[in-house]
Amino acid sequence: SQMIAPLTTLANNLNINLKILDLGGGLGIPYTPNDATLEWDGLITALAKIKKDAAAYFDKNADRYNSYYVDQNEYVKWIRHVLIINLVQEYIANKEEAIVDIGCGPGYLAFDLAERGFYGVGMDISPNMLKICRSKIGTVKNGEFWTFEEGDSEKLRFKDGSFSCAIASGVLEYMPSDEGMFEEVSRVLKPKGFFICSVSNL
Repeated sequence: SQMIAPLTTLANNLNINLKILDLGGGLGIPYTPNDATLEWDGLITALAKIKKDAAAYFDKNADRYNSYYVDQNEYVKWIRHVLIINLVQEYIANKEEAIVDIGCGPGYLAFDLAERGFYGVGMDISPNMLKICRSKIGTVKNGEFWTFEEGDSEKLRFKDGSFSCAIASGVLEYMPSDEGMFEEVSRVLKPKGFFICSVSNL
């Protein structure tokens, strides 16, 4: 597809083992510039703003997002959720290898990975999403295997080679460019680590 091919090329250039889920859908923010005929410079400005807008939106609507996620058991997010867990179980043989869930939201992927014995860090730009994660993790089997940190996917605070797997589910579409997050993922992954990325391919 038009979106997948450039991501695959970028991943190859950065020596990332990319596993991409092209499912579309999601509870996102409808970001439409006022002028639908924006020139190139205007489009660049709009893209630069989308990340900030997304962060504010998800922080403000964290409780709503959490409820919607839980209630919609046939929603595309749950299909994506199951596929990601299956990929982790297929490619990460050693459960003690650390995983980072970038844009972890209310934490349900981390919870399910913890219950399956995987270790990791959930990271999100939204403090309110992280409050939800921390309020629930204590009731999850193996919840002590996971921590949650506030952070920016284009400026990860982790040391080089910290993780065997990075997950970014429904995050890339809110970035001003693909390169920033991919470069950071490449840096924090161990050699031959895996990057599981889902995108809305519209």
